[in-house]
Amino acid sequence: MPITALSYLHDTYQSEQVAQVLEIAQDEEGTYLVVNQSIFYPQGGGQPSDAGVLIFAVGPVTAATSPAEFPQSARLEVQSVRFKEGQVRLYGPWDPEWEGQWVLQQIDLATRLAHARLHTAGHLIHAVMTELDPSLQAQKGYHFPQGPYVEFAGVPNLEPDALMAQLNAALQAAIQAALPIKSEFVTLEELHARKAMIPAAFPEGKPLRVVQIGHYQPVPCGGTHLASTAELGTLQIRKIKSKAGTTKISY
Repeated sequence: MPITALSYLHDTYQSEQVAQVLEIAQDEEGTYLVVNQSIFYPQGGGQPSDAGVLIFAVGPVTAATSPAEFPQSARLEVQSVRFKEGQVRLYGPWDPEWEGQWVLQQIDLATRLAHARLHTAGHLIHAVMTELDPSLQAQKGYHFPQGPYVEFAGVPNLEPDALMAQLNAALQAAIQAALPIKSEFVTLEELHARKAMIPAAFPEGKPLRVVQIGHYQPVPCGGTHLASTAELGTLQIRKIKSKAGTTKISY
């Protein structure tokens, strides 16, 4: 079974990449193709998948062909993206005869950056809340455009209104400070040595990567992120609700 190199882990801002189709097959979600390297982010980790197209070649292409040199032909929309068994599966109206061909991947960069902004905002909320109230433990993030939130185990010490005021002030200070956001690949041993947050389970078939905002603790994450908190612009907490021992912070 062919495996996909996860190019999206290395550069949030890359919008084009040439790749070769390794497999075209079907599963319970439909017809998919697998390329040797993918800039398409597959839905997961609380973040929606990228949107974009695959452009098939009309002339000779090699691994060294740049996006600018790519001889463009058929242009087809990628309908959805999933990660399964070490593969980034791009679903769409693919013909099995296209296996082995070269394609130009083009993602919708505006959509990618909107998703990265939401995911980065969720991480910043987690980081700031951990300092404001260390008793809360982040357990879930939902970074979709429709109602994003971060969920914590525990109930905050402060009343919701007071907590919201402190949290919003701290978030704006972090944005104005233009904190750098960096990612790097690590081993599990290195993760423990840094005393980073260790999730209960890691996604199978993906390298272990951590994302760190400024001085805050690094957090394991396979999503796309901005390069600086300054790119967040404005970030406002909409609601804080505690129920049954959990606290949901919507933004």
